[in-house]
Amino acid sequence: MRTPVVFFLRKRRKELNMTQAQLADKLYVSRKVVSRWELNERVPNTLIVKDLCKVLHISIEEFYNGLNFNVEYRNKLLHIKTLKYN
Repeated sequence: MRTPVVFFLRKRRKELNMTQAQLADKLYVSRKVVSRWELNERVPNTLIVKDLCKVLHISIEEFYNGLNFNVEYRNKLLHIKTLKYN
């Protein structure tokens, strides 16, 4: 299932005429990380969301509203977090 974050991040990045590499450089992550967000292989770490919002010129509220969190997506995030840290 493609989550709203996939469409939201790609859409906003393209609105700013920014490449994945340019976004990655501004966030001090690799281009591969940004690609994985947009391919729905990973979700942005909560620690980077503030910087991501600053670079994309949106508020944190807009970011989370743009995600339209639903139960299935929230459960997926929790499952990923549990797998990653166990």
